[in-house]
Amino acid sequence: MPLGAARRQRCGRCPVRSASLVVSLTLLAVTHVVAAPAGDLHVGVPRVPTSLDPADATAPSQLMAMRLVYQGLVAFAERGDIEPAIAATWTVSRDGLVWSFRLRQDVQLHDNLPLALDEVVAALGERISNDEPPDAAPSWVRPFRGAGRIVREVRRAEGGSIQIVLSQPYAPLLALLAHPALGIAVPRPGGPRVGSGPYRAVELTGDRLTLEAAATWRGDPPQSSRLTLHEVSDDAAALAGLGPGPLHAALVGAPPAWAAVGLQVVSGPTWRVGLLALRTDRGLTSKKTVRQAVALGIDPGLLNPALGRWAAPHAAWLPPGAWAVRETGPLLFDAARARRLLAQVGPTDPTVALLASEQASGPEAAGIAEAIRVSLGAVGFKVRVQLEAPASADAAARQGAAELTLHEETLEVNDPDVFLRRLLATDGATPGTATNVAFLRSPLVDGMLVRASQLGFRPERFRLYQRLQSLLADELPYIPLYARLQWIVARPGVRGIQLDPGGIHHLERMSFEPPPVPAPTEPPPAVSPPPVVSPRPPVPAPPEPPPAVSPPTVVSPPPASP
Repeated sequence: MPLGAARRQRCGRCPVRSASLVVSLTLLAVTHVVAAPAGDLHVGVPRVPTSLDPADATAPSQLMAMRLVYQGLVAFAERGDIEPAIAATWTVSRDGLVWSFRLRQDVQLHDNLPLALDEVVAALGERISNDEPPDAAPSWVRPFRGAGRIVREVRRAEGGSIQIVLSQPYAPLLALLAHPALGIAVPRPGGPRVGSGPYRAVELTGDRLTLEAAATWRGDPPQSSRLTLHEVSDDAAALAGLGPGPLHAALVGAPPAWAAVGLQVVSGPTWRVGLLALRTDRGLTSKKTVRQAVALGIDPGLLNPALGRWAAPHAAWLPPGAWAVRETGPLLFDAARARRLLAQVGPTDPTVALLASEQASGPEAAGIAEAIRVSLGAVGFKVRVQLEAPASADAAARQGAAELTLHEETLEVNDPDVFLRRLLATDGATPGTATNVAFLRSPLVDGMLVRASQLGFRPERFRLYQRLQSLLADELPYIPLYARLQWIVARPGVRGIQLDPGGIHHLERMSFEPPPVPAPTEPPPAVSPPPVVSPRPPVPAPPEPPPAVSPPTVVSPPPASP
């Protein structure tokens, strides 16, 4: 079966396996692999790819696999900056509508053929479509889909370059092109797609993807010569695989409590953050003084324990580790000042509604809402908590049913525009369909968002996003509360674990070193038993001579009387 046709049917959380899904990638065989430490690495993940087409990848673990097999035109550096990948250099026209990328000449695909310029044009051109994207489409899909799409054309240019033509200036394009979903995957007639990443695909089945280090890779060699991703249905299956099973490491969905079994547990923040949205267009929280009192009144001594082991406190306006994040957050806890600010509002009913969603997993919304209720109650507010099912809570938040709303937002692509536009833009503040659940309508904020999305010069964009985050600290449409955590559990011999906040981890840096087998010890030399010596009979002691007997004293009788 062609690899692109491989699919799975799912029933709940348990995928239906079929032998017909086994796809051999022997057409990609190469003669040898790059030098790397000997040995395999087996990692359990929530979902393996259904195909090797990056366009089909949506889950973070699937995108992680795509990044191992394919390269994009550009890539993300360690701190979110953009660095060359397949493209050596790039420029943008003065009007911001044409981006030109000059390709490297030394890129080889996994089948040992050079990457052709037309193949890059075709791979990116496949993403453009007049079909409207669905409402739940990821942020890396929308600019390429629909009649009003931003990306209009991908074409060949002179001098070994390609050009991407836009309908409007759009600086986040570079971040999209660095995303694994837009990796350059070249189709081969009658065979699977091929890439130029650090690993080549060897076999894809319904629940397993096997990769080998590629001889054509020109970067730092992978630390494991063979990498296998296993789909595990839940955390219990991951634990079983780490015990007597084949796994060396596994990504898990809940805080593990497995220290007793002698495993490594590594955690790190994600790009899914929790915010307290304050409705800015009506009600008590439309007054900035009240929003400041709310920010000052939330007691971290009550809030942080309510997060449990699911999340860590986070006070910045962008997720942790995101490009252009400004680490300084909102106002610090000051109950006395919060009371004074609330008193300045004058005689008014201090009752506010707090909307929260009953989440199936993650931080307990009821506990967080209670911590906020108690905190704000101590400074003079009367908080009425509305705890609802996820669907109804989402609908109520989009409608603006409460002054305060516990809201989670995820950064899908490492560019502030993708995150902040949904939360802040006026066109997202329409009741009923709102993504801007604070209902902020600010021409100044809108202007800064538009300007930052148009600037092709990244240092200037960085400075503008810093200014925007300073403005948010003053206006307080949202109060950052926490960042969710993620975990990987591994055997003690696993090295090089590094969690990416976007969930696209660098597995090529990981390896497994089996614990050394102790050398067999030689048995101690045989010790001859001591000779058995018969005990000698005791020598009788010589008899003691009888005591000397003094002769009796002879007493002469007295003489007879005359």
